[in-house]
Amino acid sequence: MYPVSTRQTLNRKYIQSECWYVIYTRPNFEKRVAQNLKELGFLIYLPLQKSLRHWNDRKAWIETPLFRSYVFIKTNLKRKDQAYKVKGILKYVRIGSKLAVLREQEIEWIKQLCLYESKITIEFENLEVGKKVEIREGALKGLTGFLTDVDDNRKVRIHIESLNCFASIQLDYNSISLKNIS
Repeated sequence: MYPVSTRQTLNRKYIQSECWYVIYTRPNFEKRVAQNLKELGFLIYLPLQKSLRHWNDRKAWIETPLFRSYVFIKTNLKRKDQAYKVKGILKYVRIGSKLAVLREQEIEWIKQLCLYESKITIEFENLEVGKKVEIREGALKGLTGFLTDVDDNRKVRIHIESLNCFASIQLDYNSISLKNIS
């Protein structure tokens, strides 16, 4: 047990240390929330991917959020409630009773996912089957995931542990190799 003054110092450091938290927004408010949080001085990350949209008269490439209704915010516990000033924020995401906190490495992995040019789908489910692999080359080097065969196409599902979700990516095996790490 620490003396009271040491506990107060440790508690103060914990409250003042910055972590990546996940904000849940109203549907289609991700970009507005991210912009307004930036204007308040928060460090924000909104992962986007380009997708081709078709209308009756035209096609256009648009940027859509990789995680629907999610915005990542780096802040400390002392300042996190100031984010609620922004219209469109519903809550901080929790896993059980604790706030979802992403490690810096997971944010970097998500950034690497956004650099990948194929369509990425995010799935929120538990993954129980498949072979665990590590991507050794290419833009996603260092990511681990589970290999699954879907309609004779090989896909990798990368587990983002803090969010308990997976990103599925179809890989070109000529440019990216997989290494069994089970």
